[in-house]
Amino acid sequence: NIERSGDGGSRSRTGSVYVPARPFIANRPMSTYVSVHPGDGAVDRLFNTASGFHWMTVDLEETRSDRPAVIPCDVENTVSLLAGSVLLNSEAVLGVLLRVVQLGLDIAGVRLMHASQETLKKSLQGLNLSFGSRSREGQGEEAKVVALALRGTSARSVWLEAVGPNDPCLARVTDPQSLMALHATDSAPIFTPRNSSRIHIELCKWFGARVPASGVIEVGQSLEVINRSKRSKPHHHRQSVQDSGDASHTGSPWRPAAPLVATTDCDIILICSPLVPPRVTGFIMSVCLSQGYSVCGVRRSRLAPKHSSILTLTKQQSNMFIHNNATQHIVCRSRNFTFPPPPCLLLHLRKENGMTQIAALLENIMVWLQQQGLLAEIQDGCPVVDLVPSLCFHPQLYSDSLLSALGGNFNSVPDGDSRQRSLSYVGRFKSNPGMEHIAVVTLTGSKMKTIGEVLGKILGVSFANSTKTANLRNFELIGLKLLPILTPQQAQELTPYEIGDLHWHRSIAAMVTGPAMVVVIRGLNVFEELRQLLDIPTVGYSPPKSASFAQLISTTSELSFKQATLFFSDRELFADPSSRQTLPYLPTPQFSSMILDPSIKSMPSSLNNQLTHIDDESIYTTTLIGPLQLTTILVVKPEANRRHLARILKHIAREGLTVVAMRSVLLDETSARGLLKEGQTDDRLTALQLNSLTDRPVTIMALQGENAIKKLLDLLGPSDPVKARRQDQCHW
Repeated sequence: NIERSGDGGSRSRTGSVYVPARPFIANRPMSTYVSVHPGDGAVDRLFNTASGFHWMTVDLEETRSDRPAVIPCDVENTVSLLAGSVLLNSEAVLGVLLRVVQLGLDIAGVRLMHASQETLKKSLQGLNLSFGSRSREGQGEEAKVVALALRGTSARSVWLEAVGPNDPCLARVTDPQSLMALHATDSAPIFTPRNSSRIHIELCKWFGARVPASGVIEVGQSLEVINRSKRSKPHHHRQSVQDSGDASHTGSPWRPAAPLVATTDCDIILICSPLVPPRVTGFIMSVCLSQGYSVCGVRRSRLAPKHSSILTLTKQQSNMFIHNNATQHIVCRSRNFTFPPPPCLLLHLRKENGMTQIAALLENIMVWLQQQGLLAEIQDGCPVVDLVPSLCFHPQLYSDSLLSALGGNFNSVPDGDSRQRSLSYVGRFKSNPGMEHIAVVTLTGSKMKTIGEVLGKILGVSFANSTKTANLRNFELIGLKLLPILTPQQAQELTPYEIGDLHWHRSIAAMVTGPAMVVVIRGLNVFEELRQLLDIPTVGYSPPKSASFAQLISTTSELSFKQATLFFSDRELFADPSSRQTLPYLPTPQFSSMILDPSIKSMPSSLNNQLTHIDDESIYTTTLIGPLQLTTILVVKPEANRRHLARILKHIAREGLTVVAMRSVLLDETSARGLLKEGQTDDRLTALQLNSLTDRPVTIMALQGENAIKKLLDLLGPSDPVKARRQDQCHW
């Protein structure tokens, strides 16, 4: 009588290993889980009934959205035979069943039987496998066999990989985590067919019914007739399990028992708390798809206090998920910046028997985060000592009222009036490609099947854990939206070709044939970096006839703004300070965020007086403001002032920086001490630096330009002269 712990695993602040929760011994009576029928003939009535030739689909009676899945998953069936050392070892059987759960598969059917050697040889197709046969009187050599019918996304390939090679010795060498390596002691006690046609034959052999000697097949009544009959009867008149086998003789609607069972789809809203970094969004989607969950929609949103009761969150969960209760994270520690936590990631998922499989999904996500070393980062933002899955993820059964409370359709786009208001603003867009820009990436066609891997490649977290695909540029995820299909008007805005171009019609036709994902990214030199990262040719190239236009990116800041307004409102875009490269080089913000005022038609110099202050930065306003002219201070020490001042001024002009003020001054000790690095403990080094700054006059310059602070720091290079010369001979 064991249940899975609801809180999952934990991780100590001092450790870095995720420890799954131990089994929880339930205090409920055994009758909650097991029904015993001791009556005479119960075994015959239950196991001697006729088997049907059909699947049965069990209706979970859970609300399902009418919207189709944007990224569907293909469900497959497979079969596996257990015998020999695995079947005789209860721990091995438990290990096999746990692996089924971990892989997100459902058990569609199970049968325990004594099979003849002739039957086994036909299934094994000549393989020399020992299934622990024994002799039974009058029946020849037989072996005890358990047949498992499994159902799930890519079930055939996933289960073959889990079982491993047929030879246990080879499995222990080549795949030590496979079931054959872990549990097999004799020759291949687990057999799984390798091609789809053979799987179909084995399913019919082990789970299909047999035509009786009379040649008359009893197919029974349809499920509609049976369900209608059940609804018309009072509850106490329904047949019990003991006499259900005689239903065909009593005149009641009857149908042969189904040997294989599936369930209806179950819709789930999976909510990821602000503790989960936005850059692992692609990985989470990859795990959901690999576990067989179709993705119907995605949204990034902040939860209000009213959502706590709607989602039935505990008090501890509310402190993590709700915006007003969430801990403010210090992102730029050196300057003591505090920013609101990132929004929650909402995923609309769909799968057969999905709520039962959700625990395995969350467990796999937590284990992978630990393997990537990301749990330590999540733990730093968590005030609770033990980090459990319930603080990071919260699954909730779908309902129309829940979807409405979370903002409605996840795939909706702004109406035309809202977009016209956004486009009516007059702004100064950045033209320098080396500056920080926002870019819109559109993925369609073949890329939708690997959407998680592509998004992880952009954000720098690879599902495959490969350093080759890791992105060290730290692009900032701003917006994310899934669309069931692109309209022709949207495709015309996204295509890189102009009207009249030879490839314009081809690109439009390719984009409107299926779903799409639109991603808004921000970063330095983002257009060129994304083009190289995703291997996208420059605009104007002649694409081959097989080109699918599956990856498109905007090419300018102004085009990015126009494309983003097609799909996102201003409140759907969120900054991610933890991944923003330019954050340490920006001035201390005078206001926490900006929202466009509908009455503003231009960007006057008195912009600060016309902005509304809230917790988040307005991405559209930041884009329309254009490049900021930042001012920084450069102090040229006496030795460099005497020998290299002319060369320093030449380098400053080459970088596009303007000297707006300059003076030569003799510093006193108090002023010089303010220029030293904080926290320096070497008294001898401090004395030498103070002496060099106060011995002779220094030159102080005020420099101004776009991204002036970062440009100047890149020009200076490392403070250690030896390291600076190794990096670049032009470093100061």
